[in-house]
Order: sequence, then C-alpha cells, then structure tokens
Amino acid sequence: FMITHKELIIESTLQLLKGSGGDTFSVSQVAAAAAIEPVELERYFAGKAALLSAAATWFLETQCSCYNRCQLQRSGYLQQDLRLWLIELLQYRESDGCAAVFKALWATALHNQDLHLLLDQYYRQLQQIINSKLQLTAPENCPLSRIESAGCSLLSFFEGYGLMHGALCI
Repeated sequence: FMITHKELIIESTLQLLKGSGGDTFSVSQVAAAAAIEPVELERYFAGKAALLSAAATWFLETQCSCYNRCQLQRSGYLQQDLRLWLIELLQYRESDGCAAVFKALWATALHNQDLHLLLDQYYRQLQQIINSKLQLTAPENCPLSRIESAGCSLLSFFEGYGLMHGALCI
C-alpha cells in the first residue's frame, strides 16, 4: 500500500521521539527525517504542537487497537488465562519501543494541556479494555467494583512496566 505524506510525517515524528525524546524534537528534524521540505510539512501541520498532537493521537489509537486485539482465553484456569494474557500484552509493549514515546509525550504534556487530555483519554480507554477482558474471566457474581479495582491495579503495573522496562533490563 502507498503511504501518504501525512503518514510519513507522523511516522518520522514517532521515530524521532523513540530515538531522542521530546527535548530535541523539532519540526525541521521531522522534515529532514521524512525527506521533505519544511514548507511541505507545514501544509499538513501548523507547527510543532499540531504535529505532536497528530502523532500522539495516531500512536495512542494504535496502542489501544493492539491491546484490544490481545485475547484473553477462557480455559477454566483463571491464573493461566491471566498469565498468558499479561505476557502477550507485555511482549507487545516491550517489542514496540513504546517507552521512549510515552516518556516524550508525558514530558511534553506537562506544559501542553491538549496532549495531557489526549493521554488521560488514552488511559481511560485502556482501562475500559482491561476491565472488559477481566470481566470475561471473573468468577460468577464477582462485583463490578472488584473487577474495576483489579483493572486499575493492572493498568498501573502495565504502564509502569512499559515506562521502566528499558531502565530495569539491560
């Protein structure tokens, strides 16, 4: 399939964020990485904030889509089912190099309210995905509040692992 200029720009933005984080990220670097002129990039994105917002939106939607595809199988053995599901989630996250992008997004979100709201929305959506998967394996008559509590704990663990994995594993 043919990649559009806009997709190439977003992909180049994410690659720069993965490589060097948000501190040294610039529109001219993205244009160079995408092998286009800065004026052409400006036709698609009004500036650094718009570019970062578009890249974050695409990245976070892709993350949720992938997590949603991770299936939790019901074998009748709850611990085994959860273990295999968590391994699948963690392997995806680890292999994609997401930690650097998330660190850059959070660092930028400290002074960019729109990006902060995007990340908040992503975590709410991810929690809904986790809760819906947990409901599949929950024992009969398990209160929804317990499932939601477990989902919050898993989300914290999962995101912490994703952000810290690179620092903890050499």
